Amino acid sequence: MTATIALPAGAKPEGVGVDPVTDKIYVTETGLNQVQVIDGATDTPGAVISILNLATAPTTPIAVDVARDVIWVTAYGYLSRIDGATNQVTGGGAVFEDFNGSVAVNPDTGYPYVADPLTGASDLRPSAPVLSVGFDPRSVAAGDPGSGVFFVSNCAAGWYSTVWEFSAATDQPLQQIGAPWVCPDGLAVHGGTVYAANSTLAILSVAGDAVTGGFSGVPAEGIAVDSATGVVYTTDGGGTGHVWAVPPQAPAFTSAGSTSVAAGSADTFWVQTSANPAPTYSETGQLPAGVHLASWGEIYLSPEAGTGGRYPVTISASDGVGTPSTQSFVLTVTQAAGFASAAKATFRTGRAGSFAIKVTGYPAPVLTETGSLPAGLKLAGHTISGTPAAGSGGTYRLTLTAANSSGPAATQAFVLTVNAAPTFTSPRTVTCHPGRSCTFTVRSAGFPAATISESGTLPRGLTFRAGQRGTGVLSGTARRADSGKTFRIAFRAANGVGQPVVQHFTLRIG
Repeated sequence: MTATIALPAGAKPEGVGVDPVTDKIYVTETGLNQVQVIDGATDTPGAVISILNLATAPTTPIAVDVARDVIWVTAYGYLSRIDGATNQVTGGGAVFEDFNGSVAVNPDTGYPYVADPLTGASDLRPSAPVLSVGFDPRSVAAGDPGSGVFFVSNCAAGWYSTVWEFSAATDQPLQQIGAPWVCPDGLAVHGGTVYAANSTLAILSVAGDAVTGGFSGVPAEGIAVDSATGVVYTTDGGGTGHVWAVPPQAPAFTSAGSTSVAAGSADTFWVQTSANPAPTYSETGQLPAGVHLASWGEIYLSPEAGTGGRYPVTISASDGVGTPSTQSFVLTVTQAAGFASAAKATFRTGRAGSFAIKVTGYPAPVLTETGSLPAGLKLAGHTISGTPAAGSGGTYRLTLTAANSSGPAATQAFVLTVNAAPTFTSPRTVTCHPGRSCTFTVRSAGFPAATISESGTLPRGLTFRAGQRGTGVLSGTARRADSGKTFRIAFRAANGVGQPVVQHFTLRIG
């Protein structure tokens, strides 16, 4: 919510200042070569104060010393002092080398601060040094009474301008206060909030070293704050012939309701509102490890590895005006695909089983495989499941691929083992002839390959030895004395899968 105060035709308002004690608003009108005095109670223009050089000066900043009822105006490098009680120019002098000077007043001492791109920034108290804050100190503002600080805009960095806070006692910089979108033509301070006029009205938090928001529809070249009411007054450099008034108002969110960041990376996101004064921010809901919302609206985005996901939270903004405003906010942490499960699994023929392949990443990765799965098993989603068919025992080497839109695909060399209990595949009987060499191979199936052993009494001349790959060999030469006899023995196959299996075997000597 904003309001406008109409000025006389041709006024071309530039600088603006406020005296909350007398409830007067002072506006430099370059088009009419005067300072317009406005009744703050009725927003009605009243007395005018003539000032030389206003009509041709590039900028005409103005500052009000509330405690002493003195108004300071700059034009073409000349600083004029006006008595607020009589509206008369009572002093001044040349203080700038450049035509684009700015002025503010120390509320505690009454001495002005001045700044211009060529001279630098100065405190006009006796013996105060000229401060070098950068190539282009465009504007200056005093801190709140008793704060002992003042603020200077540094436009040396081009479009990425900065505002610095200085100690009024030592004239030394204390901290950088945010970076308005373009170099401020004017600054004002009230209650821990810095107001920057840079074509539009930007709101900065002193505590947070940050731009917390602004009013994109409010023209702003000159700027002042009524310390009694909190109303911010701006001018647009003469474009509309109006003074804009922005009263204290609850925050309205102007920044997006979502952002994204990659897990393991670092970034920032600024939550911003149109609010007067600067609000404080908080959130409810769960943010991932490594992510934090500061009270001035800066979200520090350094999500830890493995935190990929969607995090909905509610952000609250409060500036003491009305009820806090809220915004539903979604942080998306993207994460490239990866594997979190073992690279092997074991099944058994004839038995149903499943193996869940755990993948990481956000969005959820899609899983595919290359290679041959055994009969009876399939990959569906992120799970291998089924009942391996009889005879499918063995080792299967697969390549699993997990892919999403957040980075390169991940692959895993996967080994699937199908175990099978042993079974005998060779005949249960054999006939050996006496006096002749006899060899019989006992064979079994199963995975892993079984070990074959023998029990029982063999005829003289024949022996048994375990072979490789689930086999055993019965061999030798039976004696003639055993001709016509039958020997009953047993073979045992064991591979650790299920119970060992026994085959009752008949050996005839014929």
